Amino acid sequence: MMLDWNAYPEQVSVRVKEMSQFAPNAVAGFIPLANGANKTTYLDAKTRELIAIAIAVTTRFDGCIGVYTDRAIKAGATREEVAEALRVAIMSVDFTCLQC
Repeated sequence: MMLDWNAYPEQVSVRVKEMSQFAPNAVAGFIPLANGANKTTYLDAKTRELIAIAIAVTTRFDGCIGVYTDRAIKAGATREEVAEALRVAIMSVDFTCLQC
């Protein structure tokens, strides 16, 4: 099944809200951690989100790929910058596999 990546960030948000009903302490603990990671001193928002996209790709976490891509675009990332972050991530995974 092909995912609708434009709708996916909102779907993740809905799932987090649902999870907060079943595991309120886990979600309550995660939110300050996520908010703290979003406040960097030396990296701008666009760079931070491009790094996050690359990490999400290498860990194959679909939810984060969609959310971080959306955030990167909102932070001013161009299509070319997102594509380059993806190329670096894919190359990193392929190179790591060659070392096995």
